[in-house]
Amino acid sequence: GSTLVRQLKPAPAWLTLKYIHAFLSMAGNGVVGVGVSIAALTKWGIEGIFIALAIWLALFAILGFALVATRLDFELRDYLVGDKSLRVRMGALNQREVTLSYANVQNIEVRQGPLERILGFKSLTVSTAGGGTQVHEGERSNHEVTLEGLTQADEIRALVMSMLKQHTDTG
Repeated sequence: GSTLVRQLKPAPAWLTLKYIHAFLSMAGNGVVGVGVSIAALTKWGIEGIFIALAIWLALFAILGFALVATRLDFELRDYLVGDKSLRVRMGALNQREVTLSYANVQNIEVRQGPLERILGFKSLTVSTAGGGTQVHEGERSNHEVTLEGLTQADEIRALVMSMLKQHTDTG
């Protein structure tokens, strides 16, 4: 029942940051891979080459999977600003869609960390009533959604605020 006002996607710089994160998260595995490979080569000689090769193939496969999942998350991520609600679709492996009605919005916050500032984008977090409920580790609250990687976050915040004002004026 909501008319689409604006459809958004994260900036390409956001994808770059996510790629950097994927590489850095694999750095520790690479160090362990070097150590285990050296140990295998010194202990088993020629047979150790096959063990080292298997370790490196597994590490590259995991990195490749992480990069593909990151790209799919970028491609499948949509932010839809409607006249009555805000809808966010995200996730490559575990898809999630959250719709927040403007009737329940309590807080809208624009955030930008140092890396985001360098890359030229911000994040917009929208919170609704009921956001104080206890959420277990690994779970996300359905009372808050973050639109990551926006180059025009301040403009979108103003748009959401105007939609919120229209909703309260008519309600």
